[in-house]
Amino acid sequence: MKFKFKLLFILLFLLTHFGTSEIYANISDVDRIIMDGLNYLYNVNFPAAKDKFKEAQKKYPRDLKGIFYESLMSFYESVVTQKEEKYDEFIDKSDMVLDKCELELDKNNKNIDALFIKGQMHSYRSLLMLILNKNLIRAASNGNDGYKTLNKVIELNPGYYDAYMGVGLFKIAIGYVPEKFKWLLEIIGFRGNINDGREFLRKAMDNGKLTKVEAKAYLAIFSIRERDLWNIEASQYAKGLAESYPNSPFFNALYGLILVQGGNTSSAIQYFNKALSLNSYDMTKYMRKTTLSLMGNAYFSLNDFPNAVKCLEEFAGLTDEKDKINISMFTLGVSCEMSGNRNKALKYYNRVRTDFIKERTGETEKLFYRLAKDRVSKPINTLDSLNVIAMNYKDSRQYENSKNIFEYIENSGKLNNRDDDGLVRYYYEYGRLMVELKNTEKAIALFNKAVKTKPKSEKWLIPHSYFELAKIHHRQGNYEQAGKMFKEIKEYEDYDFEQFLEMRITNFLKNN
Repeated sequence: MKFKFKLLFILLFLLTHFGTSEIYANISDVDRIIMDGLNYLYNVNFPAAKDKFKEAQKKYPRDLKGIFYESLMSFYESVVTQKEEKYDEFIDKSDMVLDKCELELDKNNKNIDALFIKGQMHSYRSLLMLILNKNLIRAASNGNDGYKTLNKVIELNPGYYDAYMGVGLFKIAIGYVPEKFKWLLEIIGFRGNINDGREFLRKAMDNGKLTKVEAKAYLAIFSIRERDLWNIEASQYAKGLAESYPNSPFFNALYGLILVQGGNTSSAIQYFNKALSLNSYDMTKYMRKTTLSLMGNAYFSLNDFPNAVKCLEEFAGLTDEKDKINISMFTLGVSCEMSGNRNKALKYYNRVRTDFIKERTGETEKLFYRLAKDRVSKPINTLDSLNVIAMNYKDSRQYENSKNIFEYIENSGKLNNRDDDGLVRYYYEYGRLMVELKNTEKAIALFNKAVKTKPKSEKWLIPHSYFELAKIHHRQGNYEQAGKMFKEIKEYEDYDFEQFLEMRITNFLKNN
């Protein structure tokens, strides 16, 4: 749940793509200028990047890449700042780029570069509309145009590997769509799955000209697995990027993010600190507050509550009305309370907002709004604090410490007279620890206890517990029993993290 979607947007949609000396030796002069600009853009030096893109336009006015990449600067600024004027600016500039593409295609409808830029631009428009919760029909229309145009590029020239990245991302996105909606996508021509999408990304990474590094970054993200199925693929991609570009705040933060997901939290903090120290160009405030939020949550998972408070309080001081803050305000409140300062905790619990909870991407905001409001009326008790510490030890792979606390809770009578909201949380988190420790029998027993509870607030943990049971049975080859568990999940609706669970189920089944 600490997976930072906003950080992913900032990292992955500010990630640009510039090559090695080997690539430079085999590119044209205009591409060399563009790649220099992307280098500056990647380091958030927007003025220097814009100068390079304008240089490309001046020297090569018929080449569309210069105006295309200059227009994307408004896209990046819109993603990060979420300012309406930046969104309008990007839409206006993208309209101009698309008009120029059409002029070139009127002369030659197989102009491969014009088709590529047209497909990319429609894809960026669709993406921005989705990120900023704009008109869904317009987003879908642009996405459809982008997908079909990039596929046409590949049909005309299978060796145009830069187009594979965009198509790969579309295929991955389609793969995450729940099965009950797949038929609609297929009617309008969208086809794909997660594994096909990754393969397209690999082709772009291995053979692309301008998308090699960006494709590698996406592969790092979309190679993340469930914790109990974790492998080193995601870490290897992200580590390679951080080592190849040691002065990049983005790649250092991305590697830190991947390390957190894999439970290597102490090392992650080193990379977050490095990212902060390298963040010295444009949009410093926006990048700093995002990294502080991530680092504060990392300290929290190490049970280092004073440093969590320090990072998250600085983050809180940098936020504005555009920011989604509920997860960090909740974590900050718990950190204060775990440090013995209930009054300060209340201050941050009460800072959560309802602004974004009805958005398409608002599941996390909705959940942590409720959790924070629950904490206002229910101070953390002894069992709660032990659960927090044990969960954090589990998340940071300090398994023996986590196991000792869960066993202490189990054997000390602290579960007596506990309401079902507390019990389901205990059984679920303890069960997940047992999964990671490969103690399958104990895990099954704990999840079976979880699904028998009747929680009032934490009912979302029931379908999530059924998913854990389904995974266990599936891995054991007991597909009939796994199917029963998946069927039990469908009996629940309108619960916290419902869409997230659907994505987890899809991702699990596509990889197993």
